[in-house]
Amino acid sequence: MGTSTPYRGGRNSNPLLPSWLPGEDGVPPAGPPAPPGEPPVPPGAPPGTPAPADGAPGPGESSPGPGEGNPATPGDQAAPAGPQPGAPQPPRYQAARRSFTAFAKSGGGDGRALGRAARGFVRRAGGGVGRTVRRMASDRAATARLAGVLARASTEPGGIREVARQLDLGALADGPIADLYAGLVDVVCPPDGDLDDAHSREAYLEAVIEVMGRGFGDLERPGVETIRAVLGLYITNAVHLRIVNAIANNLVTLPRDIDEVSALQQGLKDFVRGCVEQALDEAGDAFPAEDLTASIDEFYEQAISILDAEGDAAAEGEGPAEEEDE
Repeated sequence: MGTSTPYRGGRNSNPLLPSWLPGEDGVPPAGPPAPPGEPPVPPGAPPGTPAPADGAPGPGESSPGPGEGNPATPGDQAAPAGPQPGAPQPPRYQAARRSFTAFAKSGGGDGRALGRAARGFVRRAGGGVGRTVRRMASDRAATARLAGVLARASTEPGGIREVARQLDLGALADGPIADLYAGLVDVVCPPDGDLDDAHSREAYLEAVIEVMGRGFGDLERPGVETIRAVLGLYITNAVHLRIVNAIANNLVTLPRDIDEVSALQQGLKDFVRGCVEQALDEAGDAFPAEDLTASIDEFYEQAISILDAEGDAAAEGEGPAEEEDE
């Protein structure tokens, strides 16, 4: 989590996935069919809402401004519709957050609660394995860029230092190897300014610290095993931070002291790490493949599937039972 102010997580009224995505948690259902000859009622409008006249704004819409046409002129792009005012939102986070709170209150000893939290993160907060993976687009893109840099460093005669020069990072090329890898953050995770990119950057910088602490001997020209290990550390951090910022909003406020905060965070991270390492073992030499984008997307899907399955298994293990929202 670094030293930045902790993010308090999404709200039930501000779901993890935008409401305009299709699916069961996507756009509001269409209103009732209009009588013949009348325009349809806007989606999400309460029963009895009169249909807007042709060209008139619907609920939550504003009238066209000066110079704006209605309908849009060719080339205009419609903005995605947000949630309708007053429309109830599904409680995506409640079950997973409640389970993580139970895990935190137990001091990290309630493995069933941690399992329920992981399972709820994938199934409820994320909307399933596929949608959770799609939500991690910035992390997957950063993983592909990192894999590409490391692959180039493994074949260049000058290794990672030559790659740094090719990337116009000559000032880092002759410095300490730790500074060089940390300086690659703008290449691996371009600073676009949104929250997802901030998570990716934090995950990468934490991975660099972990890499340096493990004492890899071939960071100048990384071999296949080192590349896989570095990617695994980054992916572990990326998934861990996603969970923390989605459902672990009580991670800092509930524990009694900073040591307990660290222990809880480490317990969650160890759980995620085990899932990612299992995915690495199952992928074998097929990861990363020459087609980086496809192999990384497949790997994330496998890792999140394992997180869901391991969470389910832990939730059914020994410990106090707790009913989960359907």
